[in-house]
Amino acid sequence: MKKRGFTLIEIVIVLAVVATLVAILTPLISGLVERSRITRATNDCKVIAEAVMNFYKDVRAFPIYVNTPLSNSNATIGVLYTDGNEAGASGAPGTATWLSGNRDALQNHLEKGLTQGGQPYPTTLPFAWKGPYHTDFKPDPWGNRYYVNASCFYGPGNNAVWILSAGPNGIIETNFTQPASGNVAPSLGGDDIGYRIK
Repeated sequence: MKKRGFTLIEIVIVLAVVATLVAILTPLISGLVERSRITRATNDCKVIAEAVMNFYKDVRAFPIYVNTPLSNSNATIGVLYTDGNEAGASGAPGTATWLSGNRDALQNHLEKGLTQGGQPYPTTLPFAWKGPYHTDFKPDPWGNRYYVNASCFYGPGNNAVWILSAGPNGIIETNFTQPASGNVAPSLGGDDIGYRIK
């Protein structure tokens, strides 16, 4: 008895079915992957915000100081950031400020208990650093840094404070200073992902 192989038509039909399935499933899978990245970035922003607020509850100051003792008259940091690549700025008003000025790594304050000048935060009562408050300062799902517009904690005016990811396009499109109250609510720009602390 002769063994019968596949005919050319049968092979073409099988390949056409496989190609059709790949064409249908690829956008679905890539859409799920992108949604999971956005969800992870949103959750990371919330976790960092909680760590900053826990720091504040203990130290009674936000993690923005260059040196100790902590007082509003001391030099302060404008932007805090995590590990990762530097995001770009869109060129829209107020977006370049996220990437300029006096900046420091967020982990110095929340994990190591050090001001930007390398001085330890107070560890004695009544207001003591009791951290670490967070230890996983990984980049966002696209490999970029998370940012905090820290100068808005105490800066002039009552501005919103964001934990921010530049989102899928890697370009910051959110204005650095936005009034925290008024007729227009603070909002994220473009595809930026963030969590508002204040």
